[in-house]
Amino acid sequence: MEKEAKLRIVDIFLKYEIDDDSYMLNNYGKLSDHWETNALKLGQHWLIPNQKWHDLRGEERRDAYRYANEDKKRVEDWLDNKWYYVRAIIKIDLEIRINKEPLSTSIYESLWGIESDDPDIGWYHRDLLNETRKRLSNIGFSMLELDTAFEKYAKLSDKELQWEVT
Repeated sequence: MEKEAKLRIVDIFLKYEIDDDSYMLNNYGKLSDHWETNALKLGQHWLIPNQKWHDLRGEERRDAYRYANEDKKRVEDWLDNKWYYVRAIIKIDLEIRINKEPLSTSIYESLWGIESDDPDIGWYHRDLLNETRKRLSNIGFSMLELDTAFEKYAKLSDKELQWEVT
């Protein structure tokens, strides 16, 4: 007896999660209660920036110091909850029917390290949607099925995409 199998997209969920703090500190430096070489005062603490300048000379030194101070401002804003890193996640619920017996599964795509105040944040979301669409195409969904499932997102601009925040 030949088995009949059907695959169907049940739903698509878009959501944000706030990344943990370690990602931010990896990018900008570390906080310390004690002064170290290159440390910048940050409230009650010191920021030890990734950008070092003490061994540099001339324009390189000025540039490195300027970048470290830009990083300090970014960390201050982060500490004041003015921005944070987010990850965008797409969850697709699928139903697989084999001889009329339903099986459910989900697939996920995600993109981490997006700055919450990035003016191009919508582009990252659109790219993630497109990558997910490609993945579904590779597992056998037709363009018509994908067009139907993604129709509500295709009509929205990048800025209009709605993501649930968790």
